[in-house]
Amino acid sequence: MLTLTHDPELQDQIERWGRGETSGLPFELDKYKPHTRKDFLEFDKGKPEIFDLFEQMCFDTVKVMKKYSGDALLHVARWHGDISGKISESEPFKINECYTPIYCRLLMVIHAPVFDEFFAIRKVRSQGIRPNKKKVDYYWD
Repeated sequence: MLTLTHDPELQDQIERWGRGETSGLPFELDKYKPHTRKDFLEFDKGKPEIFDLFEQMCFDTVKVMKKYSGDALLHVARWHGDISGKISESEPFKINECYTPIYCRLLMVIHAPVFDEFFAIRKVRSQGIRPNKKKVDYYWD
């Protein structure tokens, strides 16, 4: 399991969440379907540097903005990761769009209260992705 925090109690909650159990984490994280949680954690385990880059961009942005879009920051992280080669030098930075709110919510949990009001949080839909939309990995050529 990926270590996202040095707080053992919080890390235990995140691990329970990843196993599909009720974790007690805030921001509706428990409402994501177990397969969405599993897919997200498998992706994040394979590329932990994406969370690190996103986290750093959020800390840089919260210094100058009260609120900002997690989606916009992840797009900037994608661009920065592709240009700098920090994510991968051989393949483009690909990420499923339904992972953005999970990254935001986990960041809000791990670094509370720094990001409590930073992101606009909407209700989690029961499927973990938007209805009538296919699960898409996308990138720009």
